Amino acid sequence: MTRDSFLQQVGFVQNTREVSESSFAASVRGRMSSIAGPTMARLLLLAGLSLLIPCAQGALITQINLCAQSYPTATGAVLNCMGSSDSGQTSVVTELAYDVADLVDPPGSYSGYGYISMTPDTFRLKGSVTLADYARKNRVNIDDPFVLQGMVLTLGQMTDTLTVSGSSGVYNINYILSIDGTYAIGPDFFGFFCADLIVPQGAGGAASSFCANGGSESVRLTYGNLTFDAPITPTLQMNILTSLNELMPDEVPALGDVLIDGSALVDYGSTIHLQSLLITDANGDPIPGITVHSSEGYTYALDPRNLVSAVPGPSTLALMALGLVAFGLQRRSEGVARTA
Repeated sequence: MTRDSFLQQVGFVQNTREVSESSFAASVRGRMSSIAGPTMARLLLLAGLSLLIPCAQGALITQINLCAQSYPTATGAVLNCMGSSDSGQTSVVTELAYDVADLVDPPGSYSGYGYISMTPDTFRLKGSVTLADYARKNRVNIDDPFVLQGMVLTLGQMTDTLTVSGSSGVYNINYILSIDGTYAIGPDFFGFFCADLIVPQGAGGAASSFCANGGSESVRLTYGNLTFDAPITPTLQMNILTSLNELMPDEVPALGDVLIDGSALVDYGSTIHLQSLLITDANGDPIPGITVHSSEGYTYALDPRNLVSAVPGPSTLALMALGLVAFGLQRRSEGVARTA
């Protein structure tokens, strides 16, 4: 995947003033309204910041954006942000820290940190922000797609082209993840981890996405209506977002000068592991005798129920029984002949 195609997928468009939210950002924004309330639903997760490091072609792509400020002024939005990105075929690590100790009106400080490492089956993400004497008017919701409405965004994605064989018709693909994370959020802050599966050739839904605030569990991300023996291009995306709750513009007069001291940490560095792929039919039942070919050369662990051969039907069993009987009679006849 090229750098430009990645930018388009996550909502980044360079050399233009037109930036649209990706479907991923929009869907996560809606899902997070149930986790972090109406404030979270107003956030734009992805912004029009240029990637600072050119990305070579790679199936694994990472990005970190850290923003100390965003607030409206007489001349428009003011940004104070830093970003970093990288890519690779089998392994990629991106780490970024950004400290601003000289915020003005009034003085205050911001410290942001993001970390992500990815291999085809293991992902580690962290995001944290710490504020001291930070005026809330430095974090105001702005109706501008170029403004990252979050202080720390850690984002990664894995894309591959797969061909699933072994049956006919359509199937569902399930990515089975084990996750383990911690969540430490102070008052006036929020944070979360989200994972999302996107397969353009199929049909997604609520089961294609997952968000959490810490904890250990097994997660299944599902995409359906895929055709056997036809190539598909699944993308597994993950992100961590941590931030101070932003004010709405009409809240600034009353709350803008309130000073905040506190922090937010979302740490999934313990490991997010892709345990297996599970291929099921429309009813969710595993389909036996499956093979999966990866254009990237990855080896995916298949659910054991996909590896066994299909159970023979009654007619097949009958033929097998007749064959065994005939074989037994033949051996018996040979034994009698030798005795004679």
